[in-house]
Amino acid sequence: MRFGLSRSAVLFYGVFLSCLAADAVDDIVINEIYYHAPDTETAEFVELYNPTAAAIDISGYTFVAGIFYTIPAGTTIPAGGYLLVVSDPTHRKWSTLRNLVWGPYNGGLSNRGELILLRAPDGRTIEEFTYHESHPWPKGADGYGASLERISPDIASDDYHAWRASLSSGGTPGQRNSVADIPPYPTIVESHISPALPRSTDRVTFDLVFDDSGLINQVELRVERLTTTGRIGFETIPMTLVRREELNSTYRASIPAQNSQTLVRFGAKATLTDGRSVVLPHAAEPCPFLSYFVYNEEISSLLPIFWIFRERVTEIQTGSVRAAGVVVKPVTESIRVFDGAKFETSRNGHKIRFLKGEEYRGDRTVNLIPESPVEGTSSGPQAPFVEHLSLQLFREFGILTPRCDWIRVIDQGVQTQ
Repeated sequence: MRFGLSRSAVLFYGVFLSCLAADAVDDIVINEIYYHAPDTETAEFVELYNPTAAAIDISGYTFVAGIFYTIPAGTTIPAGGYLLVVSDPTHRKWSTLRNLVWGPYNGGLSNRGELILLRAPDGRTIEEFTYHESHPWPKGADGYGASLERISPDIASDDYHAWRASLSSGGTPGQRNSVADIPPYPTIVESHISPALPRSTDRVTFDLVFDDSGLINQVELRVERLTTTGRIGFETIPMTLVRREELNSTYRASIPAQNSQTLVRFGAKATLTDGRSVVLPHAAEPCPFLSYFVYNEEISSLLPIFWIFRERVTEIQTGSVRAAGVVVKPVTESIRVFDGAKFETSRNGHKIRFLKGEEYRGDRTVNLIPESPVEGTSSGPQAPFVEHLSLQLFREFGILTPRCDWIRVIDQGVQTQ
């Protein structure tokens, strides 16, 4: 099998930020931001929410950074009510919310993070914070269909713990947030497995570090095992507290050795001292679990090997969350796991869409075309060979040309060679 490629990029993992709870809220808050719609910028919006018990007159409130817009005179948000400032008030998305929609605003919501500043007519700062598209801020809002929703107005807007990617595609404009009342703590700030590249003889130990500040009562590890033909097992394992520091706690568990060519996905369910619980990573993240691949290097190949794990519901999360993934073994490098990558059917084969910050050789999209393509290709059954040869010749002549290589694919238990 061979593939052609196209480009794009962004970032991944992170660092912990300590934070303080906000004072009691006595004014409106920025409650939701849809800053990176996957299809069009005209669907983007900022939602204001009144969390108080009385109506608030917001006449003359002005966005002065990021986006630029002044709320018209006579505008009031009732207690518990919403108002939307949008990039395009005529967009079909607002057809049922006309009485909540104002705009258009000037400026734009950057896909790479943006300072948002809202001031009252008397110069008071109502909200001021910078959202980010990369960890530790939620990544699910960065072009994957979700908005950035606030968990609670009582947590400061400049604290990433206050925000999650929405569980509803396109967000919840003018409605209660889908993530409202999710516990802001803990989040997973570090994860380690040992050994890092397990073989089928290795028992694997998991260390997960939470920023819980002593809020956790117990943690269970949620483990799902798959081959390219489907799920082969799911289990929950109690984790043991092995280290508690002022802000972080480390929990540990281990599982027995697994067969070679097994993809192991894992997450955690933390039960808090107040009785609430939360499954981590968050369900609306582009990869709602962590993972590793067991491999004994038993396949001798002069080509890179791609294992395809087709989309299916994962049991790591408690809802109907679907995910796919790809594992790659380069010829001379170690295994690389691209879990959460999308695997899609195209006219003459398939496409793999890698997550931002987890590109394969710098590329977001890989086109997979089988050695014997389906009927209807322009040059018939010889198409992959003709294209590979012609693109190679173009490159040798110094002409800018897509990269094109042969690979071995293992999909649904079947190898291409």
